[in-house]
Amino acid sequence: PPSIDTLTVSLAHRIPCPCTPTQPAGVKSATLALVIAACLGGAHAQVTLGTTTTYTTTTGSVATELAVGTDLADIKTEIATSASSGVSLYITKVKNDFDLISVSGTVMAKFITEYGTDFVDSFLTSSLAADVSENAKKEMVEKTVMDMVVMHLVLGKITIYPTTVANWDSAAAYYIGNADGFTTFDRATKRAAASDFGTADATTGEAAINTAIITALNTPSTANEAKIIELFQVLYLQNVLKYAYEIDTELAEGDVTELEEVVGEGLAFWRVLKPWLKARDTAGAATLDGIFDIANIPVSGKPTVQGARHWNYCRAKPIVDAHMDSLTSAGVIIGTYAPVTADGTTCPTVIPTGAEAAGAYTVGGVTYTFTNDVGASLQFSEAIADIKSMLTNGDSMANVAAAYTNLGLRGLADLPRIADADGYTLFNTEHGSVTWISDLMDLALASPNTWVPKLSARNEIIEKTLMDALAVQCIHDDLAHAATTAHSAADKRLFFDHAAAKFLGTSTARGSTVFARGNKRGKNYGTAPDGINSAASLAILTALKTGAAVSGNLAADDTARAAQIAIVTRQIKIIYSQATLRYAKLVNDDLAENNPFAEHQAEGMAFFNVIRPWVKASSVSDATVAVLDQIFDVQTSPESYDNFAYCVTKKAIDEFVGTEDVSLLGVLEDVTADGTTCAATLPSGTSIVTDTDTYSGAADLGASLSFSSAVMKTLDQLDEPPFTQVLASFKSTGISGAGDEARVGEPVYDLFKAYFGANWMTTYVTAAADNEKTPTSSSAARVEIIEKTIRDAVATQLILSDLYRGTLGLSDAHDKHWDHGAAKYLGTDGDRSVTVYNRAEKRAENFGTLTDNTAGDPEADANYAVIAALKAGKTADTKAKRVAQYNVVKRQIQLVYSQCVLRYANYLDAAFLDRTDYAEHQAEGQAFWRVIAPFVKQVNANGATFLTGVFDLSREVSEHTHYCRAKTILSDLGLAFGEDKEGGSLTGIRNDNCDGVEVPEDATEYLAKAPSSGAAPKFGVALASVVAAAALALAL
Repeated sequence: PPSIDTLTVSLAHRIPCPCTPTQPAGVKSATLALVIAACLGGAHAQVTLGTTTTYTTTTGSVATELAVGTDLADIKTEIATSASSGVSLYITKVKNDFDLISVSGTVMAKFITEYGTDFVDSFLTSSLAADVSENAKKEMVEKTVMDMVVMHLVLGKITIYPTTVANWDSAAAYYIGNADGFTTFDRATKRAAASDFGTADATTGEAAINTAIITALNTPSTANEAKIIELFQVLYLQNVLKYAYEIDTELAEGDVTELEEVVGEGLAFWRVLKPWLKARDTAGAATLDGIFDIANIPVSGKPTVQGARHWNYCRAKPIVDAHMDSLTSAGVIIGTYAPVTADGTTCPTVIPTGAEAAGAYTVGGVTYTFTNDVGASLQFSEAIADIKSMLTNGDSMANVAAAYTNLGLRGLADLPRIADADGYTLFNTEHGSVTWISDLMDLALASPNTWVPKLSARNEIIEKTLMDALAVQCIHDDLAHAATTAHSAADKRLFFDHAAAKFLGTSTARGSTVFARGNKRGKNYGTAPDGINSAASLAILTALKTGAAVSGNLAADDTARAAQIAIVTRQIKIIYSQATLRYAKLVNDDLAENNPFAEHQAEGMAFFNVIRPWVKASSVSDATVAVLDQIFDVQTSPESYDNFAYCVTKKAIDEFVGTEDVSLLGVLEDVTADGTTCAATLPSGTSIVTDTDTYSGAADLGASLSFSSAVMKTLDQLDEPPFTQVLASFKSTGISGAGDEARVGEPVYDLFKAYFGANWMTTYVTAAADNEKTPTSSSAARVEIIEKTIRDAVATQLILSDLYRGTLGLSDAHDKHWDHGAAKYLGTDGDRSVTVYNRAEKRAENFGTLTDNTAGDPEADANYAVIAALKAGKTADTKAKRVAQYNVVKRQIQLVYSQCVLRYANYLDAAFLDRTDYAEHQAEGQAFWRVIAPFVKQVNANGATFLTGVFDLSREVSEHTHYCRAKTILSDLGLAFGEDKEGGSLTGIRNDNCDGVEVPEDATEYLAKAPSSGAAPKFGVALASVVAAAALALAL
């Protein structure tokens, strides 16, 4: 048999012992018991139990008690196979020992009062039948048998006859157990480890609780009985605190499997402590009941464990600490759970529960009264406020990402929810993932970030995704549970309370709630009657209050609750419809004013995410939803002209909320301020049909087609000086802002900016419209400058920019840019008369470059070439192929506007020959020339200087060779003009004999000698500087 180092044996009769036993350090009493039994053959012996602090028995054998430890270890092993087989083995091996405990003991009586007779058996039975996972059942069964049973075996011996030595021997044997068993001694050892509460002796490694209990057992007394009872409570206070923390941990990670286990495990431990704690803190006990409520982990449903910002741990800790303070005889400390220190968890001094002072939950005259401890949901608003503060203070994305998880928000986002058709299932389907919120957060939190490079835009996504999208999902889930008929009336009230707590938040973090969002939008839309609280927010709070007040559990009661839940959902839709529309307007205005749009686009995306699945499921067409997606697609530059982004969103939102509720939206203040109006019909569709050919895009082209609508609307305002209306429309429709966009790095933009300077098109238009800065006194000439710049110069720049961006890759985003360029070139059917397509048609008629279409109607060869290139570029499978098609389009644009320049050079020849007025033709020619001047300068700087002089409005027409010289210069672009040539031959050339006509070798010198207009107009600083700078640049 095994040996022992020290064995004190007291024999009534000395008998030979055939062994000399010694015991290695650390072996517990099972070994001793077996050795004693073998050596002494059952004789009465003193047995020393324990290895550091020891207990020596003084009366009868404790072999039976020690054997329980082995039985418990066997049961623990069996439980790992199945909870039910573990229970069966408990019944076989240990139940009789437990049943022999007298019910007259003070501890047993307390537990019977709390749980009823046979409370262990009944709990084991209910655990097996519980609607929880098998793993949760195993934990509940194991901890009940290992801890509840053993504690009562120990205390049952010392509380019946507090000073009977034999009973204390038995208690020590039950507590300390044997080497291969598992008892409360082992539980205390686990909790004392450095990885747990760190309350083990630094030298011996023995748990402080074990030392204290064994020491007390050595001296039977009423005082030590009380001490031991308190020490058991300390041990299970540790267990309660540990598992409250672990609930937060698993909740934060969204690990349902582990969450189920720790709730079940925590419940079993909490039951060991509850009767004592409840006796002095009923409210605290009720809170802990809620934390460890296995109804929150149903295997047949979805978890409803609540908590954020370490609420379960932080709420449990003051309850635990207060009870610990009451244990004045224990003489040990509870310690600090190591992971709390490791992750830096701190708890607020005061944790709101919903039972705060009067007025804490009263807003706008509406008071919500909580009947449950809803601190877990109130802390949701505090967690959001924490994240917002980090963003405001410029904390790193890594720290924000860690906080997203540690504060429990990731877990709340990822936990499965009730599969209701109007909520969880719908949103997962439409957003394409059950973890769509965390997926979005991970994209925004990545650093470095290529998804949304602008940090401030990502901050907006993060804030709005948490404060709004996540909050709405959590509120909706609480209410879905409140609407579940299987729940009790009390549970339904609990869920209403949680929904209200998340909606309203704490008084200190109310600015980080859906309630606050509703109030902000109410102020924006004039729907905050008191100027503070919106009608929508107050309607939601009132509905929550009314629904919570329904106390019955009949079908009629559920109908009443459902009616209030419907109000909440409807008003949430109003709030986020307002938010979506507001940010569509802000993006729209950013584009119109050429301001950075990334932040507003990101905010709009986050707000639209809150309602997008509902919008998609409504009567709003999928095509329209796709258009809204484009507006808020943070990976692409949005398109919007003539308030398209706002107007298409407004029409969609109005249809979404329906005619009965559209009045609830109110009127956006910005719309009222700038007089925004929307056309009855907006451009839309994926295909553009022209008389030449059809172009089909990958997505709806309405936003880009709105450019031609904006041009038409603006040119309709073109009348007489001072052109106030046309200038206003030029800016408000977004044409000016689009033209002024800094597209640094794009070859065409860089070329033109170097030639004209920044914002050259807006500068040119505003100078022509300004009576003080205009380059000509002719109103007709000024009209031509304005019209051709808006219709042609801006359009060609945007078309080439879009197509160039499309050449940078072959992704969906690049395809969209290509589509944008095509749509601007072709325009809508109703507005095609103001497009580059139409300009090509006009010049083709002038130059005879027409080919009949399938219907027999003549169409411009340039348009055939452009549309063919657009279609080929669209389907290109390499960047090089797409670049080649881009060059085709650019060349055709150069051709069309070279035709324009030639035509107006010819007009100037005619004016000289006929001595007619030329101001209008010179101005029109200048506007057309500016469309291609930088291209020409690249290949013929002297020629470009000459043509700039030809169309200089301060220069008199003094010759009739403009056409011939222009033709020579423009041929350097690789273009050929004449019969059977690509550029065709202009009809009505006044001087077609170009023999011997040459471009001056020094155009600058030549032009300096040419006469200027006698009545030199007031040119103004703006336009004069542009033209002078251009002439100087060309001369160089």
